Amino acid sequence: GHGEALHPCEVAGACYVWSLTKPAVDVSGLDPQFLTAAVPVARCESNHRENAVNPSGATGYLQVMLPLHSAKVGALGYEAADMLRAEPNLRVAHVIWLGRGWAAWSCKP
Repeated sequence: GHGEALHPCEVAGACYVWSLTKPAVDVSGLDPQFLTAAVPVARCESNHRENAVNPSGATGYLQVMLPLHSAKVGALGYEAADMLRAEPNLRVAHVIWLGRGWAAWSCKP
């Protein structure tokens, strides 16, 4: 309706990718620039698969490195297994991105 705030992914034009994950991913509070760039990065890193795991420890949608980023996972109230779900994975990846941009990922936007 009128006056409702746009969802961040709508601002970023990235909603189509979040609709690929069921249930829908809550990306509230995440930077729209991050969300836009995360679309091609996730396609490259995991082919948009929530359950993708690399032998190196890269886990989930945006291939968050474990145990390297375990402290960030815990700080957001998650456990390692939660990195196999898109929303927690995105939220931890967002914290990494806020600190280092896309330098932490082999795939770039």
